[in-house]
Parts: sequence; C-alpha cells; structure tokens
Amino acid sequence: MRDKDKQDLVRRGFTDDQIKRVYARSVSKFQKLPFELPPGFPGSGKSGLANSVDGYIFPILSINKELAGFQIRCDDPDSKYRWLSSQEGVSKLPSGEQPLAFYWPKDKEPKFIALVEGTGPKPFLTCEQTDALVIGAAGGLWASSPSQIIGAIKHLESEYKGLPWRLMPDAGAIENPDIYREMWKISELLGQFDIKMEVAWWGQSSKPSPGTEAKLGDADEVSLSVLENAEIISSAQFFAMASPEVVKKANVNGLPVGGLDAKSLRQSAERLVLLTGFEKKAQMYVEAARLGVRAFELEMLVNTIYEEESPEYQAEIRESLGKLLGIGEQDLDIRAHVHENLAAPIEMIASRMGRSPRLYVHCMLPVMHH
Repeated sequence: MRDKDKQDLVRRGFTDDQIKRVYARSVSKFQKLPFELPPGFPGSGKSGLANSVDGYIFPILSINKELAGFQIRCDDPDSKYRWLSSQEGVSKLPSGEQPLAFYWPKDKEPKFIALVEGTGPKPFLTCEQTDALVIGAAGGLWASSPSQIIGAIKHLESEYKGLPWRLMPDAGAIENPDIYREMWKISELLGQFDIKMEVAWWGQSSKPSPGTEAKLGDADEVSLSVLENAEIISSAQFFAMASPEVVKKANVNGLPVGGLDAKSLRQSAERLVLLTGFEKKAQMYVEAARLGVRAFELEMLVNTIYEEESPEYQAEIRESLGKLLGIGEQDLDIRAHVHENLAAPIEMIASRMGRSPRLYVHCMLPVMHH
C-alpha cells in the first residue's frame, strides 16, 4: 500500500497485520488486475477495476468467504468508503442486492453474532475487538438484502446453534428514523426464525461530542473496556428508547395508509406471482415480519393463490380479492364473496392476527408494491 493509504487505516486503528489480513490495496485509476473478474461483477472493467479515481480498495467477503465486491476510499480526504461499480454502473450483486460483509475472528470460535452498520473498516475492527462474527450492512440495510441475510441466518444457526445475535448500534442510531426502521426490520426478521435479537448498549444515544468518541462513539471507536462492560438489553428495551416522533417517522407498524384503489389492487395481486422465485421468497420473510405474521402463513396464502397457473384462475383470484375489499366490516362471511381456495387461508391468518379478513387483505397487499 502507499504510505498515505496505510496511514489512513492506521488512523482508523488498524495494525500492520490487520491491514494484510483484509487485503486492502492501493489502486490507480482503472487499475489492471493479474486475474479476471466475472463479467458484470461489481467493480469490474474491461481489463481490471472500473475505478475512475486513485485510492485504496477494501474487499468485501460473502458468508461463503468469497469475494462479493469492493469498497474504495478515494484520495479526497473528505470522501467516504463507497461501492465500486462496474462500467455499466452496477454496484450490486446479480440478485440486485447490495453485498453484506462478513468477518470472522482470527483463529477463534465467535462469542456471538454481531450486527454492525457499515461494510468496511467498522465491522472488521468490531470483529477484532469483540471476537464476534460480524455481519455488516451499509446503512444498516440487512433486511434489504434478503437472500443474503436469510441464507446467513440459516447457515449460522446450523453451524453456531444458540449463539446470541447482538445488534451493536452506531451512536445516534436510535434518533434516526431511517436507521430505526432498518434495525426494527432485522429484529423482526430474526424473530421469524425464533431468534431474539439482543442489543449492546453503552449509552450511545446521540452522536458523541469531540473527545468523547472512546466512551460514546460507534463500536469501532469506543475502547475495549467500554465494549466489555456494555449492558446487554432486549430489542424491546432498545426500541422503547426512541422518541414518539422517531417511531412515527419510522412507520414500523406495517399498516397501509388509507385504502387501495382498483388500479393498486390489480398491481398488488399481479405481483403476488413474483413471490414464487427464490429471492422473492426471501423478500417475503421480510414482508411477513413487517406485517407481524409468520412467514409460512404468508407463503401458504401466496402458494394457495397461485397453485394453479392458468390465466383464467389468476383472473378469478384477482376478482375475488377485489370483492373482498368491497365487503363491509360487518359482513365476515367471505366464503360468499371469494374463491373457495382463497377463503380458508385468509380466514385462518386473519383470525390469528385478530383482524377481520377484509382488514387483513388491506394490510397484506400493499407490501407487494416495493
């Protein structure tokens, strides 16, 4: 590495050994490589990397310890780590997801599984400090990479059954509605697998004032003693710390605002068929968590709706959903209005949720829009 690049990592807290182990490398503009990257791989160019600036790269590994992408730190002192995109402008995986970053303790079994915001130095240094297996996500967007995070949950629960899953929130995260929402989503997603997320708390409710980072900063900024003495609280205790204004802006209750018009209903119903793909089924776990239902219940409903593939059948289902939304709250006999293959699962799930069938469908369909 160039001296200035190495010094930047040293300033962040890296040792020489750690710099070697993360394979950070200085790169020049459109750096040539001694090997070929797969076509379309994030950051790939015609004969090397597609970096348009000098700086250094930080490789990101997947749960399988395979290269998933690069982050680059430009020479501009005010720049941050950013994803290196291909010449086509693609910085995501073929699945359309942003890569998650995985870091393992050196020559040790992990003490717990940590969720840390960011994908470069921060989660790596947290791993080194805590001996945790760390999963990093840019902006805390773990649940927005569903195929990766669900694959990781299944893999890690198989390999490290019973190991705690611990959120290590950045300073001030509890005051940020967008981050609050993402932390809520990953907590709910873990709940789909009967995992209770815990939270490491060292008083990091706000961004630290200058000079207090070692006590109240992010996980990679505070001292080892602060991390070792952090209080381990439940996710419920943590989320209860947020102000009502933050909770309102985060909008984590999963209920739609207002009803659905006919066009929205058609679009939602038609998109249900997309949930039969692997990545979309993974996304369904996230949406089920947001709705407060078990994923298998939502999956059962989707499979019931599309167990037959004929256009005529799907048209009948869409018509049934439209009729259901037109039923008055007082009329709960949905079997008189909807397709018989659809009525039973809707009644069952609505009953478990304590909602009327009509309200349940109102709650379910809008999640298919994004």
